[in-house]
Amino acid sequence: MISHSFVGGVCAFALLVVGCSGGWKVGSAALNTAIGVGVSAKRRSAGQCFVPCAEGTRCNPKTGYCDALPCRGKCKASEWCRGRGLQERCVPHLDSLPSEGRDDLELEPRGK
Repeated sequence: MISHSFVGGVCAFALLVVGCSGGWKVGSAALNTAIGVGVSAKRRSAGQCFVPCAEGTRCNPKTGYCDALPCRGKCKASEWCRGRGLQERCVPHLDSLPSEGRDDLELEPRGK
């Protein structure tokens, strides 16, 4: 059985050779694509997304893609996200406001 360190060493050597050769562009592209596909396949087999998710997104283990969080996860604990897409905004929870400021705000949806 081949060890992971041996495979890693061979890959590192191949990347070094490809990076130092200026005229082997098609081969470089093919090797880099193969490495990317291999890394993505390993991440998916471990139950992760194809690539690491950016801030404001969360991995969907069913699809392997990163899904956007409501309001990109920017709302405080005392707020909830209202709207969808470009119209999203963080709105304060009604119970986090002083009683005199509650009349001017839209009410929080029931069940949240």
